[in-house]
Amino acid sequence: MTRRFRPFTPLSAAWMLACTLLLPAAALAAPTDAPALAPTDAAAPWTLPLSDIEALMRRELFDPGLLDSPAYAPLRAELQALIAGGVQRKPFVKAFNAAWQKGPSSHVRLQPAPASAAVMAERFDQMDAGPEAVQLSWRGDTAVLAVNTFMGRDTGPAISAAYREMATRSARALIIDLRRNEGGAFAVIPLVGHLLERGHDSGVFVSQRGRQAGTPQRSAIEQLRPWTQASLQSFWAEVPAAPYTRLRFEPMAPRFAGPVYVLTSARTASAAELVVDALLGAGRAQVFGERTAGQMLSQKPFDLPNQLLLFVPVADYHAWHSGRIEGRGVTPTRAMPADQALDAALAEVTR
Repeated sequence: MTRRFRPFTPLSAAWMLACTLLLPAAALAAPTDAPALAPTDAAAPWTLPLSDIEALMRRELFDPGLLDSPAYAPLRAELQALIAGGVQRKPFVKAFNAAWQKGPSSHVRLQPAPASAAVMAERFDQMDAGPEAVQLSWRGDTAVLAVNTFMGRDTGPAISAAYREMATRSARALIIDLRRNEGGAFAVIPLVGHLLERGHDSGVFVSQRGRQAGTPQRSAIEQLRPWTQASLQSFWAEVPAAPYTRLRFEPMAPRFAGPVYVLTSARTASAAELVVDALLGAGRAQVFGERTAGQMLSQKPFDLPNQLLLFVPVADYHAWHSGRIEGRGVTPTRAMPADQALDAALAEVTR
């Protein structure tokens, strides 16, 4: 029923498909203009042992125990059989990603590298998503704000500009459409902030160190300084190094104080799930549609030989409202097929 909601792909930001903060692994396919493996390389047998990939993952994965889980055993056997059979690099990359789509964690992906992981982080902070990322339309005095990605340095300002237009036009209600949104980065901040009257602690990122330290207690987490930057370079450096990273949203002007309805589909994922949970936790929205994808981790790319990158989830996310979102998703307040959610929300506004 939700297949019509195709994932959004920024036309002006090929890099972003490979370097998003909270984007689900299924959306991390190499962009069409990314450098492919050279023909001789693509035809060569795979020479990097699976054990080397696993060693990197054990060092960086938020939960190294996943590699010892029953869910990973058949995946490992499948990949080892491919290597033993002399698989070429390109088929191995494809098989690796297909296997991990059924694996014990989202946000794991192997792909050709447009550049080194460090260069990607630097360029990501300077990339634009373009005008398709945020689209504001009107149904009478109801604003319909479609946010199709949280990637791009221009996405946050576009969201704030939409709120300014809503204030100018005295919007009666707001419908936020996240049905096509598969995640992104820091543009989540204004989308939530412009709806808040007071600060809201949403949740905590838990790294491998934090997992080893034990279940995070909210009272202790709220003594930490919250994350306030908007740099992927900083996030990738600091979040894996800290046991816990507190996420708190602060009010932003202009504030929209009217009723808010959020539309979701089964493809609403990652950072978009974080937003849905935050608005529910703050009591600022009703959610119409389907349970979200349940792919809420923070991944980071690591360099591998032969111009390859391995994306590894380095932090889990625990939301104070919904609990752990990975593998579970966020439950809507009114469950229905995604393609019926907009009409249902409009009907609710006019009741």
